[in-house]
Order: sequence, then structure tokens, then C-alpha cells
Amino acid sequence: MNEMTADAWYFTRDGERLGPVSFSELREKVSQGGLNPRLDMVWKTGMEAWKPSGEIDGLFERSSMPAIADSAPAAAAAPAAAAAQPAKAEVTQTGGDPYAPPGEDVMEQLRSANWPGARRRGYLFMVVLFPMLWNVGMIFTMPMLAQTVGNELVGFLAFGIVLVPLVASIVFTLKRFTNLGMSRWWFFGQMVPFLNLWIGYRLFACPAGYRYHKKLDGVGIALAIVYWLMILLVVASFVAMIVLFAGMAGDPELQEKLKQIVENLQAQAGAGAPPPQQ
Repeated sequence: MNEMTADAWYFTRDGERLGPVSFSELREKVSQGGLNPRLDMVWKTGMEAWKPSGEIDGLFERSSMPAIADSAPAAAAAPAAAAAQPAKAEVTQTGGDPYAPPGEDVMEQLRSANWPGARRRGYLFMVVLFPMLWNVGMIFTMPMLAQTVGNELVGFLAFGIVLVPLVASIVFTLKRFTNLGMSRWWFFGQMVPFLNLWIGYRLFACPAGYRYHKKLDGVGIALAIVYWLMILLVVASFVAMIVLFAGMAGDPELQEKLKQIVENLQAQAGAGAPPPQQ
């Protein structure tokens, strides 16, 4: 048990704290491309603080590992212990707490780090603008394509063509979670009512690494205002429709008109029906 504890390593990946694992298991994850040497942190009992995985001796091959010292994300990731604490972590005997909240200088480094994944402009283009442009392009190109390859083949291809914006949207949404420092499992949270509004706000407005530094920039504030105004507009429109239909349903004159329309449709359907068999 003591040997297992001594070799127990914790690590972060895409903003999640994982572990414990042995050092050999940690190296196996490195060989599979599962750790970023600049952004993913590691810690074990006896270390004063979390360190970028690329700074751990023997974990990465030095000949192929990117330079750490000159990288902004490496400098930004050094105090990420506050965001990824292992359970039952102990304060070292040096007198300092490696899990203390980082200072403002560290937050500024986290905000300016070169975070991986999709940034706001790429996400908004692929999720909002690209589907509209793609559909407009289909309106103009499908008739020409039908004349070239025939209507039957176009109908077969149309299904796959329509899925292109959907696939692009899913891919960039997953990349956006990585850029924010969030787990990609949050993608399924978009299917939960009310929670999806909060997730949509982060995807739409928040800058890179927001999970760690929790600070909006000027562009983020403007986008947040636009986002919540759109949500309020949708909610107000939905409530207005409910009130309108509720009022219309109680109007006797409207009910009579609807009844006449239904009777006319039934009469037309009966006139067009084939005669009964003798």
C-alpha cells in the first residue's frame, strides 16, 4: 500500500482532474498523446505544487517534446493547482499552501495563454454563420447539380450534404469546450433545460481559459449582453404566442370560423373520395 501511495500521480486533462495512476501508466498516456506537456498538470505526494507535465523528468522524450520555458501556456499553467486539486491533498512542510488561490498576476497569465481548441470567432462562424451560408449555397447549386447528375442521385446526396453543418457544429462545440478549459462531457449538458442556457452563454461569450480565470473581456461583455437579450426575446415571443392563442381559443366567433373550415375540408375530402364498393 505504501509503494502504491508513493507512486500515485494525479493529472489534469481538458480541465479535469484525474488519477491516481502510476508513473508507468502516466507515461503510457503520454505515448498515446493523452497529455499536453504545456497545459496539462501533474502532482504527487511530496511535490510543493502542481507542475506542467512537460517539466517532469522521464515523462516526455526531450528530443520530441516542445520547448516549455518559452511558452506562454507553460508559464500560465504553473499555478493551476487551484483548479485541479487531488482529494485529501496535504500542505507541504515548507510553510506554503500549494493549493492557495492564485493571485491576479497568475490570472492575467491564464487569460493571455495560448489555449488550444476553438476560440469565439471560430465557434460563432461555424455554428451560426456557416450553416446559413451553406444552406444558401445549396439553394443555388442543387438545381445545377440535379441537371448534371440527375434528380435521383441528388436526392441521395442531399442527406449527406445537409449533415455537413451539423457535423461541423458538433466538432467546433467540442473544441470550444477545450478552449474554455471545460470537459467535453459538458456537450451533453446542452440537452438539459436551463442548464443549456448557462452552457450556451459560456460558449457564446466567454474568452479562452474562462474556467480558470473567470473574467470577461470587453468583447465577452458585449457578446453576453447580445446573448441574454436574444434569450429574453425568444422567451417573450413564446409567452406572447401562448397568450395570443389562449385568447383566440376563447373567442366564439373564431371558433365558429374554425368549425366552418373543418366542415368545408371534410366536405371536399368526401367529394374526392372513391364511391363505395357494391
